[in-house]
Amino acid sequence: MTKLLGRDSNNNFRGKDDDNWYEETNPFFNEDYFKEFSEYISLDRTKKEADFLEKALTLKRGDKILDLACGSGRHTLELAKRGYILTGIDINKRYLNKAKSDAIKLKLKVKLIKIDMRRVSFKNRFDVVISMFTSFGYFKDEKDDLRVLQNAATSLKNGGGFLLDFFNRERIMRIYQARDWVSYSDGTKVLIERKFDFLTSRNHETRTKIKPNGEVRRTDMVIRFYTLSELIRMCESVGLHFLRAFGSYKGEPLNIDSEQCILVAKKLN
Repeated sequence: MTKLLGRDSNNNFRGKDDDNWYEETNPFFNEDYFKEFSEYISLDRTKKEADFLEKALTLKRGDKILDLACGSGRHTLELAKRGYILTGIDINKRYLNKAKSDAIKLKLKVKLIKIDMRRVSFKNRFDVVISMFTSFGYFKDEKDDLRVLQNAATSLKNGGGFLLDFFNRERIMRIYQARDWVSYSDGTKVLIERKFDFLTSRNHETRTKIKPNGEVRRTDMVIRFYTLSELIRMCESVGLHFLRAFGSYKGEPLNIDSEQCILVAKKLN
């Protein structure tokens, strides 16, 4: 049995700083992240997602695109390859450095900025703003999530498009498991423990990785589980008019079994 460390007096699992789990100083977005989520961030998947973005947002060559929480830049670089003008922002310097290195290798000109997405201060500069791979709902205060949407709206030109890629809360809650195991090809086993707070709609998840050599690593993440209707109301409140929602990057309509909830909106004139 593996002893899990760091539980509080109520037996909740918490990291070094539960509210800032996404920051570079915390271990969630470390080198293990790429290994664990490699099938979700493959080049083939990235290309298909970029194909979808082009259709859903009716992109035109030369459009200026802001990629919120761009991470290692997989969408930023793929879209730049296709002739769009990209700016990627992220709080994680390690990931931005990888994106910069890859951009140099690919001879792509992109702008990459280390900044908290709550503090983005562009104004009427972009044709499109995207938020991919569930990079939303990270903050303890919902006002901060709303501030991210407000910053996206402010950054857009009038009539500009916005796309938010989130998971489908209805499906997750229907199949919710408090505890399960995942195994990977290198022999690593991962114990996943979840606790959902119904008062705040925040899901607390601890992942305990047990490597073949006996090394144990533990990471935490906390995400606010928004429904589509909540996301629409938040977008509308900052001037982002809801257009449609998809359930996958194949363009399928959203339903209770959809793994994703992809919201598309437009900045009102």
